[in-house]
Amino acid sequence: MRPTWRAISCLLGTSGLIIGVVSASPGLAAAATALPAGGSQGCTGTVSSPGTLSGTYANLVITGACVVDAGPVNVTGNLTIAPGGALTAIFGQNDQTGSGNSNLTVHGNLVVDSGASMMLGCYSLVLPLWTGGGTLADLPDFPCADDPNQNAPTLNTHDVVDGNLVSNNPLGTVVHNTVIRGNAVENGGGAGTGCAAVGIFNQYFGLPEYSDYASNTVDGNLVINGLDTCWMGAFRNTVRGNMQVTNNIGAPDAAEIANNIVYGNLTCSGNNPQVELGDSDGGPNEVAGNATGECGFNVMLPNPGPDSGVPCPPCTVTMQPASVKLH
Repeated sequence: MRPTWRAISCLLGTSGLIIGVVSASPGLAAAATALPAGGSQGCTGTVSSPGTLSGTYANLVITGACVVDAGPVNVTGNLTIAPGGALTAIFGQNDQTGSGNSNLTVHGNLVVDSGASMMLGCYSLVLPLWTGGGTLADLPDFPCADDPNQNAPTLNTHDVVDGNLVSNNPLGTVVHNTVIRGNAVENGGGAGTGCAAVGIFNQYFGLPEYSDYASNTVDGNLVINGLDTCWMGAFRNTVRGNMQVTNNIGAPDAAEIANNIVYGNLTCSGNNPQVELGDSDGGPNEVAGNATGECGFNVMLPNPGPDSGVPCPPCTVTMQPASVKLH
């Protein structure tokens, strides 16, 4: 989904997976206070004047707003975004040299604490999306912020988290094109459905806060639970474990869940609005185990979604299953 679309959109149990199986415990947060290599005490800055991460660190704590845009960053331990902090890692090259890459690798856990924000990963993927004119157009999904051609992007990041990605009551967590070798768990968070532009989401895209997981590989479980936010979605993720989308609240046209491949079980329940396709022109989730609730095998969803703001006609609404069996 395109960030510009999100602004328009906002302004207009049975899986066997236990919520909170991974959490940002006090012990984990404390472990992330060691000095990074090179003697720096972590990274601080503001949204309008962020600090810059570069090189190799041990355990790293971000206490302000920081970016990854000056070459690769390697964290040998844990990376923690402290309460109210922000990490922006959506740059495809070293912007100081105009070449190379600015990939982020975390060998431990990546923790997004209460009220913190993160945007991780970007790519050159182009997808058919419904437009406000009621037609389909091929548009970039989430191009890198430094891509010289935002309409025909070529830059990509290749970010990796070897441990778990854990967000506990964050302002928003946005992850694209990233490998997560553990679990990805987001419990709570958001700033409500008022959809006022805020923080790094406003700084880089003029948007409200939101949470999105797209085109990632998650070797464990993917859990999105209890958000109260402007918008939330999950697209084209490959999840080796279970996927659970439960008890989330968003503005109309939120809760878009489509085209995920889940090797375990997929459960969607208690979401308001319920799971839908919105303007993504998305397809069914493919699930090897059981698909139940709002994205169950027996659920049919309209494409485009009724709250997407897409006029039909000129488009034609079709019905498709929320999930199908993975073979």
